[in-house]
Amino acid sequence: MAVARVKKIELYVHRTAVEEVLSVLQERGITEISAAERSSAEEPSAHPARSGRDYAVALNDVNYLTRYLAPYYKDPVGTLGRMLGERDDVSVEKLAALADKVDAGNLAAEARKRERRLTELRSDMQQIKSLQQTLSGLGNFEPPLSMITEGSQMVAGFLGTGRAENLQEWKNAVEETLGADAECRVWLPPKGSRDPAWGSVFYLRAFEDKLSELCLKHSVTKIDLPSSLTGTVAEEQKKLSDKLAALGQEEKYFVNWLQTFTDAHMDEIRRLGDYLTIMKTRQDAEDESERTEQVVLLRGWVPDSKAAELKQILVPYEKDVDLRLSDPAEDDDPPIVLENRNCAKPFEMLTMLYGAPVYGSVDPSFPMMPFFLLFFGMCYADAGYGIVITAIAVYFLKKYRKMPEGIKRALILVKYCGIATVIYG
Repeated sequence: MAVARVKKIELYVHRTAVEEVLSVLQERGITEISAAERSSAEEPSAHPARSGRDYAVALNDVNYLTRYLAPYYKDPVGTLGRMLGERDDVSVEKLAALADKVDAGNLAAEARKRERRLTELRSDMQQIKSLQQTLSGLGNFEPPLSMITEGSQMVAGFLGTGRAENLQEWKNAVEETLGADAECRVWLPPKGSRDPAWGSVFYLRAFEDKLSELCLKHSVTKIDLPSSLTGTVAEEQKKLSDKLAALGQEEKYFVNWLQTFTDAHMDEIRRLGDYLTIMKTRQDAEDESERTEQVVLLRGWVPDSKAAELKQILVPYEKDVDLRLSDPAEDDDPPIVLENRNCAKPFEMLTMLYGAPVYGSVDPSFPMMPFFLLFFGMCYADAGYGIVITAIAVYFLKKYRKMPEGIKRALILVKYCGIATVIYG
């Protein structure tokens, strides 16, 4: 069969009827509205900006909510059911009423505020855990940590880590260089332990540059501790544990809040997303079209077989629209529409996998059907496999009646392949 012939559409619509006409065309789904080509010489004033709600902003908020709240949502339909189209049928009018009632911007602002606080909490908790890990390796350090983080007017403290042999050499060098003006200690973990080796030194501040040179020479890295740590290691570990527990409770509060928020709003957010997607598509079609102060030009395509139906659809708007249909010109790039008998429609997806046929050429979907089934059945040739494949396809086709057309055709193709496998098996 040949690729379906299409007609070029030029639809001149009065600005007061644009939204309603686009709504009807979108609902019937027989046309493809494309952006009108504009000359580079055209001035922006020739295309007055449309007024009304900016659906893109609201849709961004809804997409954010859907993505961010997904981990907190327990879908009663299930992931598979949702993918296969199990959802309530809701009219556009009801969705419009929902959009008037629900402010996606306010919901997104509430969620973002909690997201920011949760991010801060989790960052703080991660820092505390990292600090706890650092202090756990300093269990044998007895002086108050204020001697390291603050020191005194004359004396400073240093904590460093490195390889065991480097630390021992560093200790010897510090004692040799600074002598009685420094008190140095090195702690080496037991053999097989994962605890780090570390060294400490208390020294006169006047020798800070010399100590830095020795650390650099012997590859000893300073252990940076926050200035808030002033007590002993054990005392600070206790404070950190208490703070971590408090942050954990606050995190739990916000997680519970998000769970409750998701349970209360996720269904309406999903529906709002469907509505805003529909409305944004219409808005984009209007924005991309040529216009004057009073008239909008919509360009697009319609299958030749649907041209009469398109004219009938526009009859109620005949005072506000002027429809012109023409054949594609040589320099046009018309869309490829495949029209086949119902039995061959599932095979159109195989044709499109290898690339769409050229407009005006032959559609191989129907001629390919018997040969594809023949070779598929010969390759498997096992009645058991065929029965299982067929049963699975039939089960999903009967259970999920609202699945998208593409998935439905794929399952019908699987069913055909299963039957062919049974026959050859």
